[in-house]
Amino acid sequence: MTTSVLQHAIRASGIAVLVAVVSTGAWATPSISSVAGVAEGGARLTINGAGFGTKATPGPLVFDNFESGQNGQGISGSAPTVRNISTDWTWRRYGSGANVPHYSNQIVRPNSTRSSRHVFGGTSYNVSLEIIRETPNTGDEIYFSFWRYYNRTSSVWSRNVKPWMVWGTADGTRPTAYTGWGNPSNGDGEFRNAVIDSGSTSNTLWGGPEMNTVAGQWVRIEGYLKQSSPTAADGAFQTWVHQTSTPGITLAQSSLAYRTRSSTNYWRQWHFGSYNATDDPSTSTADVYLDDIYFDRTRARVEIGNASRWSDCSRRELQVATSWSNNGIEFTVSPGAFNPGTQVYLYVVDAQGVVNEQGYPVTLGQGSAAPETPQNVTVQ
Repeated sequence: MTTSVLQHAIRASGIAVLVAVVSTGAWATPSISSVAGVAEGGARLTINGAGFGTKATPGPLVFDNFESGQNGQGISGSAPTVRNISTDWTWRRYGSGANVPHYSNQIVRPNSTRSSRHVFGGTSYNVSLEIIRETPNTGDEIYFSFWRYYNRTSSVWSRNVKPWMVWGTADGTRPTAYTGWGNPSNGDGEFRNAVIDSGSTSNTLWGGPEMNTVAGQWVRIEGYLKQSSPTAADGAFQTWVHQTSTPGITLAQSSLAYRTRSSTNYWRQWHFGSYNATDDPSTSTADVYLDDIYFDRTRARVEIGNASRWSDCSRRELQVATSWSNNGIEFTVSPGAFNPGTQVYLYVVDAQGVVNEQGYPVTLGQGSAAPETPQNVTVQ
């Protein structure tokens, strides 16, 4: 889709006026004019501006930072930090015996005290947190994000590692999609994304960081999937990988005109954790830690980044909105790995994936700074 947006920031008498001319059928670019509140962890911050669009449920379907549980406690039956799921969706853990997701303080992100630990070994190769849709749908859009730490606990790599998967409704299998890695010792460690429809057609999309470069560090994985009409290339499949050892964000795969299914079967079971083959070449074991799982039906969200331009950010942290209108958003500040005193930049992404390319500066632990002049449009 081609978007033509012209923005001019006109300053008169100390008042900033934004004039936007938008081509027919396009959308206005989110624009932040002011921010109210103190940007410290757990506090409420209000963004004022225009072009944010509407969002009936401000926050995501599910968000969990795993801070509320006790070490060793199973996550099943524990409510996530934010739960806007209706009876159409459920949240649960998936595993067997003692190897089920549980709260842990063994490996945590900076400024966090707990994460979700998933232990893979023996017959426990699928240990995940699961979000299930209970009723049929006509073509979901799903945006998700989570932080993941892969801790290999054996001398061999797994042949098949998947950080997330989604299963469908044809015998509980199709349509299916996932991202994953193979065994780097066998030259199969490249990041890949697979989409398998009900006609058993498998499309593998290659590209992204190698398995041995993401193990042993916190990595953020984002996904945006839009379910296509049966047999039509009107769906979407995008994934991003954020690395922290050498900060950077990779758009690993992107197709905004993609066929995800060839029947009316639909995505139903979303697994995060998720899969680690334990049968090759001898028992390959690993612990996987997850944090800040964010799952929603829209790309509309708030993020803070470490650069004044969205496209220059090498580190970003998602924020959870508590109210949302076209001209104002309130959210709870989640600094993530950013420390107090750090200057960060606010970004609003709308439902079409359009974001203010020029960030609005705030200093964590302080009030907001003066805005910089908005510039062009970025579509994510």
